[in-house]
Amino acid sequence: MSISHPIVLILPGASVPIRAGNPPKASPVDDSCNEDDSHNEVERRRKHKISACIKELARTVSPSCSCQLQKATRAEILQRVVERIQRLQEENRQLEERLAGMPQPGQDSELQCRLSQLLLEHI
Repeated sequence: MSISHPIVLILPGASVPIRAGNPPKASPVDDSCNEDDSHNEVERRRKHKISACIKELARTVSPSCSCQLQKATRAEILQRVVERIQRLQEENRQLEERLAGMPQPGQDSELQCRLSQLLLEHI
């Protein structure tokens, strides 16, 4: 009867000997590293997208003051955007009120007819 001794390899830096013929199994730590790397990449892309959108908002709100806005914090830029939107909403409301007070296209022709009648009466 022959006794077979397994071949044992000790790799540099390895704390546990590896038996030949049995590939090392991936440890849970390896999987979590891949998950961490993937999560970090997703988070990096998300932050980059948010930064790009905030820069675009800053350029849109104040294109002439871009150097001043580059030094502004994100909160300051968002506050300026909110203020700008509120000003535009107020301007829009005022314009709608002015428009409501103006004669409508149908009313204009009625006024012209009435004016023509009055002129004819005085001739």
